[in-house]
Amino acid sequence: MATRQVEEYLLAIASLERKGVAVTTSALAKERRVSPPSVTEMLHRLSEQHLVSYEPRGKIALTEAGREVARTLVRRHRLWERFLHEVLHIRWDRVHREACKLEHATSPEVEEQLARVVGHNPASPHGYPISESDGQDEHVEAVPPSELSPPQ
Repeated sequence: MATRQVEEYLLAIASLERKGVAVTTSALAKERRVSPPSVTEMLHRLSEQHLVSYEPRGKIALTEAGREVARTLVRRHRLWERFLHEVLHIRWDRVHREACKLEHATSPEVEEQLARVVGHNPASPHGYPISESDGQDEHVEAVPPSELSPPQ
């Protein structure tokens, strides 16, 4: 069971990878807003847990196990965003902060219930695809914001 701090690091590494940024200690420190020594300490822990591959002053990459934890958290985050927006009617610009809190406390059972409740919509309120539980992304047709009308 990963701690919230471990999960946040895995999400930060995955985010840097998605952005095409080289995952280095300094890039990760900037992303997490912590000191490089704090990152180095955490990278040793993550490496011991086989969640990242890391060599000092070398490339940092998620292992398959680390990637799976990050994928699950992203899915839960996006499901919560959709639920908070559609069911609880929280404005789309406020759901991210709440979803950040809830993604870490969500069990697989609750995750699947969320998916059933909001499953008809394959994207978060921000337009990001919600992956299937097997990690496969739904195909979401992108629409430029200029082609949308309120309240879309």
